[in-house]
Amino acid sequence: MMDLDLQATALTKVTDIKIPDVFFRRMKTGIETIDSFFHEGILPGSAFTVTAPAGCGKTTWMLQVMEHLQNQGYRTAYCSGEESIYQLAFNCKRLNVQHVSIANMVDVDEVMKNMENYNFIVIDSFQSLTSSRKMNTREFEKYAVTNLVKRAKETECCIAFILHLTKDGKLKGNTLIPHTVDACISIVQEEDSLRNVHFTKNRFGPCNELVQYMGPNGYDFYTEVKKEEEEKKEKHISKPKISQNELIKGAVVQYIIDNTQAQLTQLIQDVEGMENGSKAQRLLRELVAEGKLYKRGFGSSAFWKVESIK
Repeated sequence: MMDLDLQATALTKVTDIKIPDVFFRRMKTGIETIDSFFHEGILPGSAFTVTAPAGCGKTTWMLQVMEHLQNQGYRTAYCSGEESIYQLAFNCKRLNVQHVSIANMVDVDEVMKNMENYNFIVIDSFQSLTSSRKMNTREFEKYAVTNLVKRAKETECCIAFILHLTKDGKLKGNTLIPHTVDACISIVQEEDSLRNVHFTKNRFGPCNELVQYMGPNGYDFYTEVKKEEEEKKEKHISKPKISQNELIKGAVVQYIIDNTQAQLTQLIQDVEGMENGSKAQRLLRELVAEGKLYKRGFGSSAFWKVESIK
């Protein structure tokens, strides 16, 4: 069981409970798509995970979100145990990330000390965290996630854990971390340049999703991505499919307009698609029923006109 310092309370009517103002002080990035994704912004003191296959863009997405938070006046820090600060700085330059603080910091207690000075901290990755305390793996995982999440609530510093996946796409280790945090975000590569960013768990909002372009310079937070099914639907609506019969009927009407009137033998000979008598007769009957043509005469002497003869 997680020790998150939850104090026992008496049963109380919802209307009698005063909700702390922190729930209404969301941190906004200034980008509508990202703020909507986080349900009107990121909740101070919340904790969430970010998972994705290697090379899918976890670090890139987080660094860009943090840069926009910085631009809104929040203090952000990226603690990496995966890449040196020089490699991180090199990637930041490519992404135009300039103001995020970065460090090779993996000691749990050191991270907790820094949380009081920042609004948002990313740990890349949880598996790289260490401690001077002697504990086995299970004890350490419990110690790290419990204390970091508790410290996030105390300092109102949002904390994000980047987690590794196995080759078959499963979370490395046990499910202790995703069960403890408030939200879990997953990034999936849909195409070479498309990423689906979505919540698989969210205690403080709906499980929203974003589909975004990702290129050499990072994610495009502004261009709306339409899924293939939506594009096909729009194309179908804007350009309805015309059947072959309708095309032939249109050609018949145009031929008669051009020639004032026409007999069956003329239509079969001159209009493409009127291959035989029975098909031609059927199409002509349909045109008459639709009020587009008028038939005059009988048998082989019959002819068709566009306007009725008064």
